[in-house]
Amino acid sequence: DLDGMTDLPDLPVPTKLEGQLDLAVTTTPTILPGLDMDIDEEEQQRRHRHHLQRRKQRQKNPCIIRRSLELAQAWNMKGLQKAREASGSGCCQSWEDALAAWNNALEIISTLLGKRHVQYAMIENNRGIALGRLERYDEAFRALNIALEIRQSRLVTETSKDTEQEPYRKPSEGEGVTSFSNDNTSTFVEVISTLHNLANVHQAKGDLSTALSVLGYARNLCCRNSNELQEGTGNIAPTTPTYTLQSARLCVAMGHVYWDAGQWDDAHDAYIDGMAVYEGLAAKSASLSAPSN
Repeated sequence: DLDGMTDLPDLPVPTKLEGQLDLAVTTTPTILPGLDMDIDEEEQQRRHRHHLQRRKQRQKNPCIIRRSLELAQAWNMKGLQKAREASGSGCCQSWEDALAAWNNALEIISTLLGKRHVQYAMIENNRGIALGRLERYDEAFRALNIALEIRQSRLVTETSKDTEQEPYRKPSEGEGVTSFSNDNTSTFVEVISTLHNLANVHQAKGDLSTALSVLGYARNLCCRNSNELQEGTGNIAPTTPTYTLQSARLCVAMGHVYWDAGQWDDAHDAYIDGMAVYEGLAAKSASLSAPSN
């Protein structure tokens, strides 16, 4: 399940991947071959300061930054390609290749944009999926929780008594239930996707109870915010098809977990709920596309 795997914003992708630009600050000066290695400490320090100064100038160069972001985009796209290959063939090596590509993208993004940027969360989300498929569960949880925390922090929140009853979310002090604004609609979708991915990893690890808890929370959050928008209490125009589709996927995922747990009746009910949502979405789509008299 590749839910939640998101691309970086469209940028020109280099036709040749020449490797990652070295933008990290080094701790030792570069000595070219052939130069006298026996130089005094003062000269070493002078060269090191000059080296750092040139590096800082390069990091502020718009052309260097753009080329680096294009390279990060290329690594991300390569990761997505390898992930699709792995999903089709079940080959672990393809997941290893995808993870390696996303590791490269993550290093560039963290250097240029920092570890709180939305694109950093996107790459961590993708890394978490790959790590889960490789059964490196602790690393997968760490990556997905980083992505979730960044994405949740971008949502507008308000205090609510219901917060303590949430089965999975662990809000920071003073944080409450998610509400909408014009700026956080897409982020809300990303939060639901990351929760779905977390549940998938719990299921793969065999922790079915936690998987159901995460999926249940994600579905309730999805339905609650969709209802708020439909009733006109949100701050933006309804975009319920997206949330409805996510809700259907969550129902089906819950059905899979119940099936693995041997809870056949619950699995049946979850699948029926998912089918009902899909059918409702199809009917709504048909009514919107029908010609008016």
